[in-house]
Amino acid sequence: MRGASVRQSLGAIVLGFESVVMFFAALVIFGLKILPAPLALGGGAVLCVLLLASTVLLRYRWGYA
Repeated sequence: MRGASVRQSLGAIVLGFESVVMFFAALVIFGLKILPAPLALGGGAVLCVLLLASTVLLRYRWGYA
C-alpha cells in the first residue's frame, strides 16, 4: 500500500482486525453449538473473506460509506 492515504491504511487495519474478530466469533458459535458446524464455520469464513476483500474498495471515496 505504498502511497496510500492514512485514512486508507487505518481502514485496512480496522477491517483486518474485524476479520480476526469474526474468525473468533465463528469459533465461539461452533463451540457453543448454536449453529451446525458447516454453517458456523462456513459463514464465518465467508464473512472473513468479505471483510478482507472490502479493503480493496477503500481506494474509492464511496468505499467508506
